[in-house]
Amino acid sequence: YRFRFLNGCNSRFLVLKFNHPAVDVWQIGTEAGFLPEPIRINDIDVGGLGGVLLMSLAERADMIVDFTDVPVGTSVLLLNRGPDEPFGGFPTPASDEATTGQVMEFRVVRATSADPSTPPQFLQLPAITPLVGGTARPLALLERPSEFWDGPEEAELGTFNPSTGTPTELEWAAPITENPAVGATEVWELYNFTEDAHPIHIHEIHFQVVDRQALGPDNLPAGPVRPPEVWETGFKDTVISYPGEVTRVRGRFDVAGLFVWHCHIVEHEDNEMMRPYRIGPEQPGQPT
Repeated sequence: YRFRFLNGCNSRFLVLKFNHPAVDVWQIGTEAGFLPEPIRINDIDVGGLGGVLLMSLAERADMIVDFTDVPVGTSVLLLNRGPDEPFGGFPTPASDEATTGQVMEFRVVRATSADPSTPPQFLQLPAITPLVGGTARPLALLERPSEFWDGPEEAELGTFNPSTGTPTELEWAAPITENPAVGATEVWELYNFTEDAHPIHIHEIHFQVVDRQALGPDNLPAGPVRPPEVWETGFKDTVISYPGEVTRVRGRFDVAGLFVWHCHIVEHEDNEMMRPYRIGPEQPGQPT
């Protein structure tokens, strides 16, 4: 069966897992098309949970799920092993398997006809032409601490100055600071100075995840560079930015106009983690 998953939650990261070992799970695509080749989710040990699919908010996954070896009459549960709290990376506490940990039940019945489909491990997916080059654009993910409680008052986006290690927070109404030329390729560097992971969504473009790197005490990249996860190797429009790291994505900005980029946690994008950006020159009728 071909499934297309979408994480449409307000703020919950999903760590999806089928609870029967005979279910064979493959991923063949992401938000913007196919992966370079099918990947077997059963073989991927994420966070020590084994065979799970990590999905941040707004991420999509094009999946093939094979119940061939599951005995007829079996009930299979799709579980969420993600947390009932903000996600900051692994290890992470699991949701309640009796309530929020349950997503869907499948009941395996006898086949009524032959299955002529190609087994996923033999699929030949279209070739991907990678993007190359591009000017770096350092950006910041920030939280403004509350004066009245232990926690943030609001989440914000902004710019980052690598020469001084200094971020600048910007609210929605601040002047536009991201203005790629039409046809330009850029590498957006997302410096996450908050305590949580954020699903960052850039409107209009599809991008490729370049890498991730931990930040040192001076706010600058330090230590080894981590390549994209195997399920992130296709084109995407949403990426997980982990706390204390810089996440780099490369995109080409082909269509002139006024767009936005934002965190896809609804409570964050509404308070105040969304910024406008412009591709190309200002056009008649666009807000200033």
